[in-house]
Amino acid sequence: MKHALALILAYCALCGQGTPPAPPADLQPIANPNDERLKVFKELELKAESDDTEAMRALGEYYLYGRFPAVKNVEKAKEAWTKGAALGADQCASMMYSHAYPPGAIDSEVVIERTKWFIIYSVMRRMNRDGGDATYPSKLSGVSESSFEEAKVRAAAFLAGVKVSAPAPNTSSRKGTGMGSASNAAVGVGKSRVPGLKFESLSLFDAHRKNVCSAYIKAASPIYNKGEAATADEKAAFTVAATELVRLQNYIGKSRHLNLNSKNNTTSHAINSETMSECYAKMSAAKIATSLPATRAELNEASIYINGLRNIMQLPVSLGGGY
Repeated sequence: MKHALALILAYCALCGQGTPPAPPADLQPIANPNDERLKVFKELELKAESDDTEAMRALGEYYLYGRFPAVKNVEKAKEAWTKGAALGADQCASMMYSHAYPPGAIDSEVVIERTKWFIIYSVMRRMNRDGGDATYPSKLSGVSESSFEEAKVRAAAFLAGVKVSAPAPNTSSRKGTGMGSASNAAVGVGKSRVPGLKFESLSLFDAHRKNVCSAYIKAASPIYNKGEAATADEKAAFTVAATELVRLQNYIGKSRHLNLNSKNNTTSHAINSETMSECYAKMSAAKIATSLPATRAELNEASIYINGLRNIMQLPVSLGGGY
C-alpha cells in the first residue's frame, strides 16, 4: 500500500510539472498561447514601452474595458494615458478627461482632476492640431471658480514638463521637442510654447498665488528636512511645485508688477510705494531652485519671493491691464 501511494504521488508530481504557469494578475486566463489577440496585445505593450503614444492610447482602452487578454483595471488605463499625455499625445489627454473620471461627479477632488485634464487636452489639441496658442479654455459649467483655479494650477504643473510642439503643415504630431521652462506668457521654445497665466480679477490671482505658494511650502518641507533622504515621490513633487512657483515669479516679480492704487493720503502712498519697491527688488533677485539637490540656503530663496508677494498683496493693489 505504501509503495502504491508513493507511485501515485510521484505521478502527480510529474503531471504538475506539465501544468502551464498561471497568467499575470493583469491578464485573463489564456487557453491558447498562440491566440492572435494575445500577440496583438503583447506588440502593443512593446510599442508603448518604446514611447509609441498611439499604442499607449490603445493599451489604456484594453484595461478600461477589460478587453481580452487584459483584466479590467482603470488605474492601469490611467497610467498608460498619463504617460502618453506627458509625451504630447492629446488623444491620451482626451481619454483621461473622457474616461478616467466620471462626468457629473460631485466630489470636489474628482471635479478638479477631471477639469485639469479638460484643460490639458484643450491646450494640447490647440497646439498639436490647430496650430494655435496655448491659452486656457473657459470654465466648464457646474465647476466652481475655486475648483477651476486649482485645476489650472495642476494643469500648468503637468504641462510645464510635457513634450508638445506645433505640427508641420497637414500633419499631426504626437511627440514634441519639449515644453520648455515655465514662464509668464506663451513663450516659444522652438515651435513649443508654455501656457500663459491670465486672470480676470485680483481675487482670482490671489487664489492662484495661495495655491501655488501652499503647494511649494508643502513640497519643500521634506526636502528641507530630509535632504537626499527624501523619497523619489517627494523629490518629484518638489520639482513640479518649484517649477510652478518660478512661473508665478516670472508673472509677478521679474517682468510684471501689480499696480498700487492711488490714495488721498500722500504720505501713505509714498510709504506703500517704498514697501513695494523693496519687495520687488528681493522678489526679482530670488533664485528659486527647481532641481535637486538643493541646499537649505537655496530653498530659502523661494521663501523670500513668497513672503515678498504676500506683503505686496496686503497693500491696496490691482492687476491693471493685460493680466
